[in-house]
Amino acid sequence: MSYYDSWIGKPSVQYFSESTSNYDSIYQYDPLGWVISFGTGSDTGYFANVFTSSQDEELAAVGFFTAVPDSTYQIEVYRGISSSPRGRTASIVQTGSFPFAGYHTVDLASAVPLERGEKFSVVVTLRTPGYVYPVAIEYPYNGYSTKARARAGESWVSKDGATWTDITTSYANTNVCLKAFTRSSGTSVIPVPTRTPVVIPTNPSAGVDKKAPVVSITQPSTMARYTPGSAVGITWSSTDNVGVVSVSLVYSVDRGKNWIDISQSVPASGTYTWTIPEGLTGSVMIRVNARDAAGNVGSASRTITIKASSSGRPVTTAPLTTVGSTIGEGQPETIIPESVKTAVEGFTRFSAAGRTIDTINVRQRIS
Repeated sequence: MSYYDSWIGKPSVQYFSESTSNYDSIYQYDPLGWVISFGTGSDTGYFANVFTSSQDEELAAVGFFTAVPDSTYQIEVYRGISSSPRGRTASIVQTGSFPFAGYHTVDLASAVPLERGEKFSVVVTLRTPGYVYPVAIEYPYNGYSTKARARAGESWVSKDGATWTDITTSYANTNVCLKAFTRSSGTSVIPVPTRTPVVIPTNPSAGVDKKAPVVSITQPSTMARYTPGSAVGITWSSTDNVGVVSVSLVYSVDRGKNWIDISQSVPASGTYTWTIPEGLTGSVMIRVNARDAAGNVGSASRTITIKASSSGRPVTTAPLTTVGSTIGEGQPETIIPESVKTAVEGFTRFSAAGRTIDTINVRQRIS
């Protein structure tokens, strides 16, 4: 870069290295690093790793990733754990925040002593403001990290921090990106080497989630008609063989060539009220996109028609009472407003239930 360069590039990345002598050993299950992100629909994630100490030593630091700036964390360390990563009493609880996104090594305020052969866990609660995939995971992504391997009992995730799930029960050969750094408590230091992928006989495609979520839309109805500024109730449901992690609502005015956000953070199933922008008319496609942790995306669409009322007058939502021989002399009938082709005070022609009715007395003026 020279003084004549007006900018250095976008985006930019900065690395801060540390001495390799800071710690004696590292425990990790993610030698391939951060592949994809995992979430349960919230910007707060709970994840943990369970390790077995190879010698008498002290846990000195913890390392993990954050996806967005200003993320906050809580680290807990438990000793002598058994079935769940979170034990009865934490050896240490430490909180903090990071102004920048990226990989971070956090030195513990006080080292945690570990005995040889002892199982210990590192539990992290991480909040990534506005980003609903807070947990970085190593995953056998086809064509990129297919050699990723994991064993049951290593990595855990939770939706609320109370009930924990072994991540391999949902995603085979998957681990959370969470590291533990130790220092030897004796004179002899035997560093634990970085774990490398081990080839385990298996179906090459096993564990690679290729199934997209299934999405359905029940409202609005197909080709329903609306006016600019009116409210549209969008009702949908989405399911996945493992779990839906995010759902977004978008719309298009050019048959799907370009999409405009309605909402980027809605539940897997629900109803959202969208107010049609003023001035928007024509055929509009509404789409619901659902994404799982592997990045598979399923979607469903509905097309509605948006039309301004003639002469700028709003379309009435009040029922119209009609009199006509084709319906029955003096028999009142409620007509859906969209069925009315033209509505002025007096007489008009419209279609109802496949019949053309020539005479209708509009008793309510539309203005």
